Amino acid sequence: MALPLTVQVFQGNASHRKGTAKAVPFRLTAIQAKSYVLFVSSSAVPCGCRVHGTVEGMDSVNFHVGAARLVSYSPVRELPWRMVFEDEGSAGYCYACDGRLATVDDDFDVTVLDAMLVYNVEALAAQPDGERERLLTVEWSRDGLHAAVRIDGVPQVLADFERRVSYCRSDFPNFMDDGRHQWRTASHAWDDAAMEQFENAAFAAE
Repeated sequence: MALPLTVQVFQGNASHRKGTAKAVPFRLTAIQAKSYVLFVSSSAVPCGCRVHGTVEGMDSVNFHVGAARLVSYSPVRELPWRMVFEDEGSAGYCYACDGRLATVDDDFDVTVLDAMLVYNVEALAAQPDGERERLLTVEWSRDGLHAAVRIDGVPQVLADFERRVSYCRSDFPNFMDDGRHQWRTASHAWDDAAMEQFENAAFAAE
């Protein structure tokens, strides 16, 4: 969702907002989006979150643990893929979804291909910095078939819509593969090699 908002761009540490503000066009290239973080505000965002808007292949939102939601669509319009992050108070989950399965009411639950636990709210809130504001980003590959979810720059989820597999730090939930699923469900074990491949492709010269 592109928002016609005033944009400040900071280069440096996203979680601490260090660096010098720089005036740039609202839409950045995929490579620029890797080294700059957009900070904008919107009054039309639920849960007290501040959506940063959409740059090329990336959506982001500021949030506090216990209340957050972000829907990010594949940058390739012809593809139905979307990523949904939701924290309803007890846990933060990320969902890989197929928009073709949406109902008239656009109930995203029926579009879910896979679900991944990102964090437990009680455990995360109990940490010394548990109450601070966090930055969540969803980044897409140029072909619109892969998406990575980060919190404060640290990758937590990687979804591969081409191979129908997902990886997450929690490796949960897992289900026995009964042959009926269109997505791998027996394991969500994190794969550093898959994440490195995603990042290398994102930084590759156009």
